[in-house]
Amino acid sequence: MSTKGYGGRQVSKRIVIQTNDPQKQNLTLVVKGYVKRFVTIRPKRIQLTGAIDEEISQTVIIIPEKEYPFKIIETTAKQGDDIKFALEEKQGDNGAEYQLTVKNTRRQAGRYYDIIALKTDSKLKPELQVRVYGNIIEPKSGDKPVSESAPKKPVADQEPAKKEAPSKKDASGDVKQDVSAGSETGSKTQ
Repeated sequence: MSTKGYGGRQVSKRIVIQTNDPQKQNLTLVVKGYVKRFVTIRPKRIQLTGAIDEEISQTVIIIPEKEYPFKIIETTAKQGDDIKFALEEKQGDNGAEYQLTVKNTRRQAGRYYDIIALKTDSKLKPELQVRVYGNIIEPKSGDKPVSESAPKKPVADQEPAKKEAPSKKDASGDVKQDVSAGSETGSKTQ
């Protein structure tokens, strides 16, 4: 019986057992218990909704329960094609808390889905997941965003390029960002 998503709640599950006893062919067992909360994640999922020409981002707060402290040591985007993310550790009332900020990078209308995995130093729960849902629409004004084929500014008028912390790809193609190295931004490089 999985208790995922039931933290901090009383749970009751019914189990029906079939027997070969002609008098009692079915038995019903009831399993009840309280599921302790390991972490509070607010909100539980990220929804990036808006127009192509808007900056779309959302921040999730991750608070370890006092009884089960842990550190987040690495962040990984399953795909990472349409998002950038940054993890920041802050001091909360009961110890370390984390802010995960996810930004949309998609520049065409459509929907997407991704998962950000948060690797922890806890043996009890070595990985947490935050689901990301994107719904990007055409600009409201009807104007199309400037495409890469549009005329470019002269080199002298361009802003200097901003450099981001490098990401690592593992054998599965996941984008990894080592939080313990002090880098805060994770994104898939192409």
